Amino acid sequence: MGRLGGRGVGSVVVVSSGRHFIPGEYMLNRCLLTNMLVILALVPATAVALDYWPTTDEDGIYRFSTAGGATMDVVFNSDGAAHQMLESWSQCTAAHEFELVDGSLVLWQRGAMCMGWIDPDVTIFTPAIPMISESMAAGDVWAWEGTANGDPGLIIFSVTAETITVPAGTFDTLRLHADPIMSPIGFEDWWLDRELGPVKMEVMELVSLEDVVAVQARTWSSIKGLF
Repeated sequence: MGRLGGRGVGSVVVVSSGRHFIPGEYMLNRCLLTNMLVILALVPATAVALDYWPTTDEDGIYRFSTAGGATMDVVFNSDGAAHQMLESWSQCTAAHEFELVDGSLVLWQRGAMCMGWIDPDVTIFTPAIPMISESMAAGDVWAWEGTANGDPGLIIFSVTAETITVPAGTFDTLRLHADPIMSPIGFEDWWLDRELGPVKMEVMELVSLEDVVAVQARTWSSIKGLF
């Protein structure tokens, strides 16, 4: 990934313990990912030793669906301390770029690329946003304050425990909620299973995990050169 040096990590302020856009008209199918991208490199997987985030020692796509039957595929992979979550749907792809720092997963960049665009839409967070930690528990609340591409932002994160049922099964999850008090972009809600990681997400609409399906190649690596 090659962009790991010199970024600060936002401080986590625990008050108590205890939506990058996805246009609806694009949530139709996954065909573009095959047609648009050229596989640039296959990166060996490294398991992530972090609760509520997927291990990446097996090939697999997390296949999500909407209430209307549209689908979105998500691939997770890692390269040392760098981790990526790649979403693909219809004519678009979106990538979340993380680092694992002192037992916490921090988000430093998000990007999207759709068919017909000249350049990808990329947002860089300074400092990086703490998202998931080893000690995360229901009742946790923390704040991130920084900039997104130079624009000021303030986001309050909170964690609650919820048992949910999705097509893939019933899961005891932690719901990570982001409240963008002042932010130039939206944020997703994630429902996180301790072993699988995200099993439900709220983008512009709710998407729920259907299954984890085997794939021949790690498709996330095919798009990393766009961001």
